[in-house]
Amino acid sequence: MLKEELIEEGFVISSSNGFAEVLLNKNENCNKCAAYVLCKSKDNNLSILKVIDPFNTQPGDYIKISISGKTILKTSFLVYGISLIIFLIGLFTTYFLLNNLKYVEFISILAGFFAVFTYAILLKKKRHKYDIYPKIIYVKRKINFSY
Repeated sequence: MLKEELIEEGFVISSSNGFAEVLLNKNENCNKCAAYVLCKSKDNNLSILKVIDPFNTQPGDYIKISISGKTILKTSFLVYGISLIIFLIGLFTTYFLLNNLKYVEFISILAGFFAVFTYAILLKKKRHKYDIYPKIIYVKRKINFSY
């Protein structure tokens, strides 16, 4: 899993500050892919993915990106594993602190969901610090031809 590498192809739609947004065509394997959490769906056939851009690409450039198994595993753990741990900590902490209340189970579940929701917001804001972005490995520049 860690040495595995996914290669995808797409077109750059925007680029700035060392990152690019890439438009990818979805294929039949997308719904089964562990890297699915990295993509934002534009519609049923297209996805937008933010990637590291070491080539200073321009909109319209054809590119290939690499998503390492390590990136997929790290992203999955940050999104699913830590969320589960935070939910359980919020649930049990609230349950044991408020065990004399009438609706302690309901309040504990709400506290767990609130903790996960807070974590999701913080993860989205600090996502750039976790090095979970795929990288561009090939660029074919858009040809501006006028006759």
